[in-house]
Amino acid sequence: MKKRNIGVLDYLTESLVNPLYQHDLYATYHLLAPALTNTEIQAIYVFDSQGALFHDGQMYPKNLGVAIQNTAVLDSVINRKKNYTAVDNHTLTIAKPILLGNMLLGGVSLELSLKQINNDIDQMSDIFLQENQQSLKSITLILLLAAIVLSFIGLLLSIFISNSLVRPIQALALHAKQIGKGKFDLVNSVQRNDEIGELAQSFNKMGKKLKARTEEITFLAYHDSLTSLPNRPMFIEHTSKLITNCLKTHQKFVVLFIDLDDFKMVNDNFGHKAGDHLLCEISERIKGHLTKNNMTPPHLDDALIARIGGDEFLICLPQIRVEKDINHFTQTLIRKIRAPITINTEQVIVAASVGIAKFPNDGKNAEELIKNADIAMFQAKKVGKNTFSYFTLEMDQHIKNRAKLERDLRKALVNLEQLELWYQPQFDLTNNTLCGAEALLRWNHPELGIIYPDQFISIAEETGLIIPMGDWIIQSACKQLKQWKSQLNGQPFHLALNMSARQIYQNNPTGIFKRMLKKYQIEAGNLHIEVTETLLMRDENEAKSMLNAIRQLGVEVWLDDFGTGYSSLAYLRHFEVDGLKIDRSFILDIDRGIYDKALTSAIISIAHSLDIKVVAEGIEKQSHIDFLKQQQCHFGQGYFYAKAIPANEFSEQFLPNM
Repeated sequence: MKKRNIGVLDYLTESLVNPLYQHDLYATYHLLAPALTNTEIQAIYVFDSQGALFHDGQMYPKNLGVAIQNTAVLDSVINRKKNYTAVDNHTLTIAKPILLGNMLLGGVSLELSLKQINNDIDQMSDIFLQENQQSLKSITLILLLAAIVLSFIGLLLSIFISNSLVRPIQALALHAKQIGKGKFDLVNSVQRNDEIGELAQSFNKMGKKLKARTEEITFLAYHDSLTSLPNRPMFIEHTSKLITNCLKTHQKFVVLFIDLDDFKMVNDNFGHKAGDHLLCEISERIKGHLTKNNMTPPHLDDALIARIGGDEFLICLPQIRVEKDINHFTQTLIRKIRAPITINTEQVIVAASVGIAKFPNDGKNAEELIKNADIAMFQAKKVGKNTFSYFTLEMDQHIKNRAKLERDLRKALVNLEQLELWYQPQFDLTNNTLCGAEALLRWNHPELGIIYPDQFISIAEETGLIIPMGDWIIQSACKQLKQWKSQLNGQPFHLALNMSARQIYQNNPTGIFKRMLKKYQIEAGNLHIEVTETLLMRDENEAKSMLNAIRQLGVEVWLDDFGTGYSSLAYLRHFEVDGLKIDRSFILDIDRGIYDKALTSAIISIAHSLDIKVVAEGIEKQSHIDFLKQQQCHFGQGYFYAKAIPANEFSEQFLPNM
């Protein structure tokens, strides 16, 4: 039983890496549900690195987050990162850690019922006992009769009994041992019409059932339950064997990593059942393309397709080595995937991004080839999706640099000493006086020096680090306003802060604004927040509710980068804002481009019509100021006045002049 189910456990620990890392309960349920159909498995528990239950295979886990009761399992899997096996009279328990590289994500525990085995043992023991008792009676009676009639006849009968009873039982005992070793194909040769014959047939049937069940479990361990394609473990095993052969023959092959673009939108719009249907259709298209392509050679020996989770597929192409053929194969595959698919009477189109890694240049083993093909796939998404990209060493270095930045950023957020707010002044264009500043985040890295937001904000957004970082920015800006209050001599002055999507949608920033305004005793009107149209597009109703709550505090809300989005006028109609910021791209070419002049004038005119203020960024020349004054733009900022500078420099350079 342990040998049969170790395969299931290995499959689960491999397959659950992404769902456990991403806290995807739905994907976890679909991975556990097929295993629970095995009558031997009475319970599956997936738990995180703290020992808390993550999933138990039910549609709605009842004890989600509750600590696992079996402390022996937790001690072995979490503390020692080792497999665990224990057996009692009723249950066989096996468990194994789930690792992402060397990082422990959690573990999986299978509880296997011994009820059927114990029943079989009891039944077979009863059968043997009955048969032995009956045999002993027969032997005793025959011996008595033989002793009375003739000792010679008794001897003949004894030989007959030995041949007819002991040898079949010995044969059955040997058969039972072979079944226990996993040799289910063996058939005993006992041919009798009595109870021993029935027992022999039962042994044969038991071997066939165990073989079928073992084959079913083996299939589940090496195949995707939705599409029946091979899974990641089988792909790795297949590719590893291919690598061994290629090292001997000096041949090359490629691995393709396929990820569907915007697949989540299908699940969100049509439901997960429709998404599963789409994945099955896509898998059929990939298989069809592999078996019916018109390339040379016409058939691909040792090629393999695998689904490794979610909307990700792998292809191993051992017979395609010329880059021209690889390009043709991949381009045709992308076109076939992009063909419309009917879901609920609607035509749905999904694209695919493909990353390509070559053996042996891009990896020496299966895991490395998959990883590098994955990196190339992300590059294909980065350049616009619906295309393919080959792996390069520069991509790998970029990923490593990004990973190092993420690690360093997490360290920096422990005590926040490396983060700084720099300030770029904003001037009132009507009288050329300082009226405020935009607070801009800088990371003073101990090794790399000053790092600008465009290099690390996206990492903070993806990892959720932007939330504590955003709280720190609000607090630091309020604290700075408090410190500058005495130097301002009552003159109007504001600080503008940029807000991210996660801060708006996940953190409810009104609470920290209230606390910081009260703590540092500053007027809410001295704070402006700037939001982009991209932020508003995610959930207009939620964004409107949150921004209105912030405005009710007295904090002004400004629309940043106005004119660069898709629906600027629509957002002005739907959202209440206190001002607009004209993107610097309009201002930089205002001397040469009549379109930029016209658009800038139109934006300022719209702001006047709506009775809201407008600030222009990117001012670098006196001519920019002259034009903006002529158009009655309220405020301006740019290198003409100053770049963003640290707080102490800002104070020395600008505040004494107030």
